[in-house]
Amino acid sequence: MTGSTSDEQGGSERSEEFLESLPNPALTIDNEGAIVRINQAWLNLASASDLWLHRYRRGIDYIQAARSACGGRTRQGHEAADGLREVIDRERDIYSLKYSCAYSGQQRWFRMKATPFRQGGLIIHQDITGLELERQWSRALFKNSTSAIALLDEEGRVKDINDRFRECFGYSLSLIRGQKLDDVLEKGRAGSVNREKTKKALQNRKFEFEGRRYDREGRPREYLIKGVPVDLNGEVKGIYAIFDDITDKKNQRRRLKYISYHDVLTGLYNRKFMKEQIKRLDTERQLPLSLIMLDINGLKIINDGFGHEMGDKLLVRAADIMSNSIRGEDILARWAGDEFVILLPQTSREEAGRIAARIEHRCEKTYRDRCDEDLTVSPPVSLGVGVASKTKPSICIKETLKTADKRMYRDKSKNGMTAKKEMLNCLLQRLFRRSYESEEHSCRVAGLAIRLGAKLKLSDDIIEDLATLGRLHDIGKLAVSEEIIKKQDELNEREWQAIKKHAEKGAQLVAPVREYAHLSSSIESHHEHWNGRGYPRGKRGEEIPLLARIIALCDAYDVMISGRPHQKALSPEEALQEIERCAGEQFDPELARRFVKMLKYDRRREGR
Repeated sequence: MTGSTSDEQGGSERSEEFLESLPNPALTIDNEGAIVRINQAWLNLASASDLWLHRYRRGIDYIQAARSACGGRTRQGHEAADGLREVIDRERDIYSLKYSCAYSGQQRWFRMKATPFRQGGLIIHQDITGLELERQWSRALFKNSTSAIALLDEEGRVKDINDRFRECFGYSLSLIRGQKLDDVLEKGRAGSVNREKTKKALQNRKFEFEGRRYDREGRPREYLIKGVPVDLNGEVKGIYAIFDDITDKKNQRRRLKYISYHDVLTGLYNRKFMKEQIKRLDTERQLPLSLIMLDINGLKIINDGFGHEMGDKLLVRAADIMSNSIRGEDILARWAGDEFVILLPQTSREEAGRIAARIEHRCEKTYRDRCDEDLTVSPPVSLGVGVASKTKPSICIKETLKTADKRMYRDKSKNGMTAKKEMLNCLLQRLFRRSYESEEHSCRVAGLAIRLGAKLKLSDDIIEDLATLGRLHDIGKLAVSEEIIKKQDELNEREWQAIKKHAEKGAQLVAPVREYAHLSSSIESHHEHWNGRGYPRGKRGEEIPLLARIIALCDAYDVMISGRPHQKALSPEEALQEIERCAGEQFDPELARRFVKMLKYDRRREGR
């Protein structure tokens, strides 16, 4: 008996020493679940927490206390009691339970582990507050992240997804749990590359790349995809697959790249791109390497007369004609404001000339065959063209470009004025089509002006200018909206102000044409009044060019006897009386007298 008692005392002392050596709160229980020993760490925990000392002292039924602490008759309470009993009965080697309690005024988390010990069990409580807070923080980050995140297991199968993942891809966790993520998001479209990246992450290696993934409806989006291994004690237990939608960013990058190499207005390549292509294709293999330089004739006419918006339409139409006239392997670019370049690899000068001729022919149709089309839809296009070819490696491509440029300007000097005149004629035809300013009216005004010029004994050159003015004096009305031009009722103040601008617009239209430039001041002044109350500049008397004063008389007379939508026609006698009445105010008094005398004489001779 004595030996047995001595052994028990020795074992008890060793158990107590063992408990005290443990850094974590610990206690032992007997085979009935009663507390046998408690270490100091446990007493410290109990005294500073809501685990009251009187609930956990020697002899107390720990299983019942644990049940109460876990909620009594709740499921967790029953599980705690059953787990501890199974350890005591040697039905399991370990039982673990996580719980929280108030400790020193703060919430802390512990993990209780129970293992068989002697006839009962050993209970150790480990403070896992740091790990739990980290886990909660990670979980909150996972759940609320702006990135779509999927947690995968060791085989790359889906274990969990966050809300953003559901938003991006349209899957709930129940639909894809246990499936391989690559199969879900690639929908059979990708090869083995992405699966290799998944394997890489499972080998504890991070990855990052850009790729396309598909949502539940099969719609593609671009993502920045990251793989972060879940490493627990050096062992990979899964992967965080992180997806950041970069579709808009990539589209923006594509747009910026497009803009950096394209002209925004025409959609053609720009000068920067063309210079790179010239450098890239300047090789012996591409010889002969030809260049076509093109420059729009009359862009200033359109810009000045109708505004830059119409000028932009002209540039776009010219670009369309050129684009539809070249071959697939040719490169077309907008080189400068109204200049374009076509690069033709492996093309002789003769073949390049045929392509240039095709472009010119199609441009000619816009102002010769299609003058009845709406100006805003189909502005007339005329081009100056120069062609040059590099035939030997020793020739500098820059010299070839200069040669093409010189030939283009030579062509503009030779044919540009003719093209501009034809454009003006085309514009006139469009004016006649869209307004009451008929071709007959222009011809009648020109005829009256020629007759009056002859009576005044003006030179043949001036009389020829009068004939031209008769046709061109109202060309500026092309810049006035058709709605105003064709209005049947009287014009309001805003509409009248728009009409009054046509004289200046007409002058701007003819000024760039060398043959007509000297007539621009007369076109601008043909609505000025002798008394200075006309428009656009309020000139008076002989400040008004003679030709403008003559055209003003002839134009007014023909308008009066022809009528307008909002103005009844007068008889020739009434019109002449009106001219006599306005002499010295609206009209040059001497010219008015000569004009009336001329027409009255004609009427007497004709017996009217």
